[in-house]
Amino acid sequence: KQVVPYLLLIRDGRILTYSRDKSGGEGRLHAMRSCGLGGHVEEKDYFKPGGWAGAICVAAEREFIEETRDSLEPDDYDHSFIGFINDDSDAVGRVHLGLLYLVALAPGVSPRFAPEIADPQWVAPQDLDPSGMEGWSRIVVEAIREGRITL
Repeated sequence: KQVVPYLLLIRDGRILTYSRDKSGGEGRLHAMRSCGLGGHVEEKDYFKPGGWAGAICVAAEREFIEETRDSLEPDDYDHSFIGFINDDSDAVGRVHLGLLYLVALAPGVSPRFAPEIADPQWVAPQDLDPSGMEGWSRIVVEAIREGRITL
């Protein structure tokens, strides 16, 4: 499986959700809602210190910077690793393993999102609707509702 950092953004107690634009990388996810930003670990991520574990961290940071168009300063957010997402129920999940990170933005911070992040909305956890979401987002929403992920 390919390892994919998957970043759950929280601001003012709300979770970022968005639609996946057709310009995004994974065609099987286009037009679906998501609550995670992320992408593949790339070869260039391995040329930093830390071996494969360092490459995953570099990839997570690179994806965050790409998706927020480098619009945030280090003091604007804090992040932590939550766990893994493994979903063999669909074609996308069978070839990917998610590493879920929680990225808590400082109150009022407003990132500028990349064009492929269409219709960004900040939604209260209790108002998240998993219908129409891609698989990993459904898993994350269910885990939040069941109290397995604490925000």
